[in-house]
Amino acid sequence: MSDISKTPSPVAPDLPCPIGSHFRRDLAVLLDMLWALLCGLIFFALCTIAQAGLATVHGSDVPWKRIALLGLAVGVATMIAGSFINQVLLTVWTRASLGKHAASLRVVRVDTVTRPRFPQAVRRWLYGLGFVVIVLPFAALQLTDIGGPEGPRHDAMGLRIVRRACLKLRGQCPDCPTHHTPCRRL
Repeated sequence: MSDISKTPSPVAPDLPCPIGSHFRRDLAVLLDMLWALLCGLIFFALCTIAQAGLATVHGSDVPWKRIALLGLAVGVATMIAGSFINQVLLTVWTRASLGKHAASLRVVRVDTVTRPRFPQAVRRWLYGLGFVVIVLPFAALQLTDIGGPEGPRHDAMGLRIVRRACLKLRGQCPDCPTHHTPCRRL
């Protein structure tokens, strides 16, 4: 056999310690879902009231089913838009969505420990949307196993959710059992 020399693979910088329990992550997801739902419900109500008011003013007999269906379409579109703005645009701009800000979490890139790029954030949002729409209903019916702490949500699309304290304290957080090296300032 011939001697094959292996070239060393590039080494990624040390990542901040991952969150120990999924309580913070699940709280952030719940708050983000509530935000999107609230956006959809508000616009559903506004659209339905506006349509009913316009129908009354013009004296037309528009069936309530049509008014409710159009309001539902506007509500769902607004819910998706609100989720996109929160999960993608706000995350790229501030490294966290509203739920992650409330849970003191940040989203960083795995390779450089910096803020996520726009395409990565879009792919992660689509992944999360598919996860919530497809996997969670089956998990609620106990037809599938979501996975443990290293399950399918861990480091999705090259991004990791870390605690804000771990980034601020540069690796000197008291909850970190790994004693990782300090990360650079973001």
